Amino acid sequence: MCHDPNDIFIGGRCRSFFEKCLNVGNIDVVLFEILHLASRHRDLEAAVALLEQNVPIDVESTLTYGVLNVCLGDEVKASEAFQQFIQHHDHLHSERVRQMCNELEWKLSWYHPEQMDTYANTLKYPNDKVIKEPDCAYDHDPFFDRFCNACNVFWTARNVCRMILGPSMMLPI
Repeated sequence: MCHDPNDIFIGGRCRSFFEKCLNVGNIDVVLFEILHLASRHRDLEAAVALLEQNVPIDVESTLTYGVLNVCLGDEVKASEAFQQFIQHHDHLHSERVRQMCNELEWKLSWYHPEQMDTYANTLKYPNDKVIKEPDCAYDHDPFFDRFCNACNVFWTARNVCRMILGPSMMLPI
């Protein structure tokens, strides 16, 4: 029905139908709304709160929830989300997760996020007993080498944060 993200923004031609779907908890609609909230309104807290209802039930929601918590700097919630993802869906180093990460970045690019550095100092990847920053994370060139499966989620989190938060996220903190 709606092929252009502008159609679901406030004032868009499909917004009223979109809001009805959002109110009944349609998982796909919730995912689009959280990308809208995160990228256009810079409201990661609202995006994470809205997304939480689908964790750990939905695979894409659970992964996205973990990634957005990395952007917020909440490494405890990010770690919990990634652990739930592993328990209910798949390990983080799978080819399936690699494809999901690529899709998340692609979908976010639809919204043409305006980089504002709102959360630039909050990025924190979990580093606990279960979820750790991959040893190989900085062995890859983030511009030309599309990473290995072991560090794909790490770099997707950094790329999503950079897309939402601004160019200062390009370099390691």
